[in-house]
Amino acid sequence: MKPERYKEIERLYHLALERAPEQREAFLQRACDGDEDLRQEVESLLAAEGEVGSFLAASAMKDAAKMLVEEKSLMLVGKNLGHYHVLSLLGSGGMGEVYQVEDTRLKRKVALKLLPADLTANRDRLRRFEQEARAASALNHPNIITIHEIGESGRWHYLVMELIDGETLRERLKQGPIEWSTALEIALQVASALVAAHKAGIVHRDIKPENIMLRRDALVKVLDFGLAKLTEPSVAGLISDAPTRVQVNTETGVVMGTARYMSPEQARGQKVDARTDIFSFGVVFYEMITGRAPFEGETASDVVAAILKTDPPSLLDDAHEVPRELEHIIGRALRKDPEQRYQVSKDLLLDLEDLKSGPSDDVFVPAKKPLPVGWIAATALLLIATLVLSIAYFQRAPVGVRAVRFAIPAPEKSSFNFTSINAGSLTVSPDGRRLTFVAPTAEGKDLLWIRSLDGLAAHALAGTEGASYPFWSPDSRFVGFFADRKLKEIDPAGGPPLTLCDAPEARGGTWNKNGVIIFAPDSAGALQQVSASGGVVSAVTTLDETRGELTDRWPCFLPDGQHFLYLRRGITGSESATAI
Repeated sequence: MKPERYKEIERLYHLALERAPEQREAFLQRACDGDEDLRQEVESLLAAEGEVGSFLAASAMKDAAKMLVEEKSLMLVGKNLGHYHVLSLLGSGGMGEVYQVEDTRLKRKVALKLLPADLTANRDRLRRFEQEARAASALNHPNIITIHEIGESGRWHYLVMELIDGETLRERLKQGPIEWSTALEIALQVASALVAAHKAGIVHRDIKPENIMLRRDALVKVLDFGLAKLTEPSVAGLISDAPTRVQVNTETGVVMGTARYMSPEQARGQKVDARTDIFSFGVVFYEMITGRAPFEGETASDVVAAILKTDPPSLLDDAHEVPRELEHIIGRALRKDPEQRYQVSKDLLLDLEDLKSGPSDDVFVPAKKPLPVGWIAATALLLIATLVLSIAYFQRAPVGVRAVRFAIPAPEKSSFNFTSINAGSLTVSPDGRRLTFVAPTAEGKDLLWIRSLDGLAAHALAGTEGASYPFWSPDSRFVGFFADRKLKEIDPAGGPPLTLCDAPEARGGTWNKNGVIIFAPDSAGALQQVSASGGVVSAVTTLDETRGELTDRWPCFLPDGQHFLYLRRGITGSESATAI
């Protein structure tokens, strides 16, 4: 069997593995294009995927194919393709082989990407190869590889690009996780490249560490637009200034990209837009920080299932100290629903730049220190006294609620009036600048309201209908609240609320500087915790029914951000304050 045949069987085998079993037959019918022998070879490997002997045979085939392909590739070294003299093989991938060559006209070394002659008969493959050249050459940006020429030499089709002195991000990640500030520098440059591409109407569709080069001078280059899809103006509502371009449509249901870095919509074979690159960016950024991918599995199908159904482990699971804003950025980029992600890469870039210019002092702290028993008792008594005073106040308060703030040295007060304000919903931001509360609109709908303590005007936050029990993030940037049996968060500065998790009949929440939210999900049960970027919910307290313990409510983080107070109610109606 010829090396080209081995390589084609291997390629189709792995592409088929990345699809759901029910999609493989249709895929192979299109990909083999009437070549029944080729199709049978691939199907025989797929049928024996789970068997040990066949797995070993497939591995042996893969190794043999690799050696034969490399032998064929090395035969080109020392020869000429047009006016390019081949010096060495740099690597190979799904879209072709890359060589270091010398331009004999300009006397410079460049990289030449070669599409093997046996694959030029595949019109779709050739069209995507040419699309790579058009897409990349149209982008003039320091963080996007420069394309010099597209050409042919006999039956060979090639693409000439700048030669980069450095390593891929994948090679760098083999050394382990990257310190967050360095990872942020890399992420900023990748995001800048995406902004330029999306503005030009180009979606990369295959952002991954292999397609990100790190030059020795710290400049980052995004490579390989071979899977890029030029978006139609009608689809690019996100890219209002995108010019009209020649369209190469991908057939619905055909999955393109690398499984681990696919967006959910990409894994389903649905239409994609700029937000799919934002999701893939989030996967890469997460991997840089933690040293592992957020979605993993033993097979490509397992990985796709994880992307579609599961949430990534929290950054808190790793012993890294990183700003809380970083987890928020990554978490938002990894939202499974495109409508809840960053809608344009420019907004992502702005958040990254804000983080670089001045991250907050809030960091994830991997270890917890025990709290002195005396402090626990004193703080518990303080909480009980505060609750008693609050209950007494609201029991005798009139319908119109008066909010008072005190200044030093001279007391000062200001008031605002509403028909009614939900008791217990008044809460001041940690920086002391804003007040949030729940009150009805003129139409009688309960909404979350925000008011600056420096003024008297309050405004309602759209999308917060039915809100209850609001609470602030430690940096005073976001407000958590409960509505529609969900825990949500919203940025008072603008934007729709984001749903974090289910939370029926909630009874209060609290948010610490490590990006953890603790809340009481219902009228009877233990406290739960979830990441402030959403994800898996887990119990944080336990109840002993044999002791008559019924429910935990009203959690409140202490200043250290590691310990919290809460009230525990028993069957008899007794309550006790506890600190853990």
